[in-house]
Amino acid sequence: MALPPCHCMVQFYVSGKELSCQVYQRAADMGLGAPYNIASYSLLIYMICRVTGLQPGEFILAIGDTHIYANHVEGLREQVGEN
Repeated sequence: MALPPCHCMVQFYVSGKELSCQVYQRAADMGLGAPYNIASYSLLIYMICRVTGLQPGEFILAIGDTHIYANHVEGLREQVGEN
């Protein structure tokens, strides 16, 4: 394995009838990785809630090292309207 997986810890917890999730990952590229992880774990919360009858609660993402790869800069500038 070239790099260890970015997702180091995932914790689900129930408070009342709400299911929440906290994820810690060692690193994430902000152009592709972080948005994908947010969408994926949010969807996972909804899927688990659908099966268990719970309501979706919070999703918390903590990242140790955020970065933007050089080859993503131009596309990200376009997304935020800087071009």
